[in-house]
Amino acid sequence: MNTYPDRYKNVSQAVLALERDGFLLMDEKYCLHLTEQGSLTAEKTHRKHIFFEKNLVLAGVDPALADREGSRMGHSLSNESFERIAAGGMRKEEELNSYESSDFQT
Repeated sequence: MNTYPDRYKNVSQAVLALERDGFLLMDEKYCLHLTEQGSLTAEKTHRKHIFFEKNLVLAGVDPALADREGSRMGHSLSNESFERIAAGGMRKEEELNSYESSDFQT
């Protein structure tokens, strides 16, 4: 998944990339509009952000930090991984300790 905020040095570069990838359109007055694909992607990313932000706050993380980190997690995690996590696919650390690293190699 592309992480536009981390990849580009300025807004102009990010806008050009988002246009090129079909997420944005610019009209004759230079106003930006999300495409249908852009809107769907934004909704999915926002859903991930809110999910992680709320879980971090419930875990005792400062709300401002939870917001920033929830945003990063929402932008970087694939939809497939998120859906599995949101469905309860995460394990507690002590449960994971019973696995060896070699158990996860493909």
